[in-house]
Amino acid sequence: MTSRDVRRMEPRDYPTILELNAANVEFLSPLTLDRLTWIHALAAESLVGVIGDEVVAYAVIIAPGTAYDSANYAWFEERYEDFLYLDRLVVAAPFRGQGWGALLHQYLAELAQLHQRVVCEVNHEPPNLVSLNFHQRLGFVVIDYLAHRSGLVTAMLSRELR
Repeated sequence: MTSRDVRRMEPRDYPTILELNAANVEFLSPLTLDRLTWIHALAAESLVGVIGDEVVAYAVIIAPGTAYDSANYAWFEERYEDFLYLDRLVVAAPFRGQGWGALLHQYLAELAQLHQRVVCEVNHEPPNLVSLNFHQRLGFVVIDYLAHRSGLVTAMLSRELR
C-alpha cells in the first residue's frame, strides 16, 4: 500500500511545486524558484500532500505582519489584525476529488486555532467556480470583491473561527 501523508514543504519539493503552479497559473500568480523560496521563508506554514515520495498537492499559509507583497494579502492586512492567509492551495489534476484539498485544510484549521479567521481569495472574474464552491463547503463566505488593474476580480473569502 502506498502511504498518503501531509508534511512540511522542503526545498526538494520545489521543482514539482513549480510545475503544479505553472499548470494552474490561470488561477494563481506565476511563480519562479526565487519567489517560491522567498514565500516559503516568510510563510507561517508550507505543506505538501504526498503519496509515497510524489508531491500531489501543496498549500502555503501566511500570517499577518509579514513582508508579503500580494495585493490580496495587503487587502486582508488592512482589515484584520488576526488571520491566517491561504495564499495557494493546488492539487495535481489526476488527484482532484480525492480529498487532498480538504486534508490540507484540516492541517490549516489546526494551525489556525490560535487565530480568529482563515482568509483567502478565489478568482471571481474569470470565475474559478470549483475553488469557490469548495471553499464555501468548508464554511468560507464571500465578504467582498477586489478588482485588479489587470481586469481580474477576486472574491475575498473568510472563515471565522471565533
